[in-house]
Amino acid sequence: MFNDDGGKGFDMTFNPGVRKQLMNEINDINTEFVHNMLFIASDGVNIFKALHVHPDALAGEKEPVLFKGADDNSYIAVYSDKTLHEIIRQTEQLNDDSQQQNAWQGIMVDMVAEIAEKIENDPPGAWVF
Repeated sequence: MFNDDGGKGFDMTFNPGVRKQLMNEINDINTEFVHNMLFIASDGVNIFKALHVHPDALAGEKEPVLFKGADDNSYIAVYSDKTLHEIIRQTEQLNDDSQQQNAWQGIMVDMVAEIAEKIENDPPGAWVF
């Protein structure tokens, strides 16, 4: 069982070492006060780091824009601030905190599924310098 720290648990099986890697990534980001990290998540096989950036940084690419991470099983997914602000606007329209939290969690789960599917169907290429 993996707990999202919001009190919700998820049944999830992790490949060897992935859970520890995920927890290290989460601990690293929790030590920063200001960051552009949207979330860090895993499907049990890969680690996904989602960032938000100014829309111009995406150069018109369809979101999420994907990059390989530092490890073979890590990926960076980038969304625009515009997308993030729209998600926040939609969840703030809900009546109470519980509904907002459930909606936000559902959106994040959907984003993780979208990232995993995009990686499976069209994996990002290697960095080129």
